Amino acid sequence: MTDSHVLQSSAVDTDLVTMIDAVFADHRSSRPSGAPVLDLDLWHSLDELGLVRLTESETSGGSGAGWAEAA
Repeated sequence: MTDSHVLQSSAVDTDLVTMIDAVFADHRSSRPSGAPVLDLDLWHSLDELGLVRLTESETSGGSGAGWAEAA
């Protein structure tokens, strides 16, 4: 399955997919090699973009998405 097939067959906003891909591409290119570590800078970036709140209820500031939509 290609990326374009996934985008066409889902109800996910393509701009959101592009943004998330850019965040993780930047992270992959700049992270140190070796064992995985807790990357607080990455989590801060995800929080600034509102991505850590995707599955929270709308009344809590999230989008109300379920885990399937968030993935």
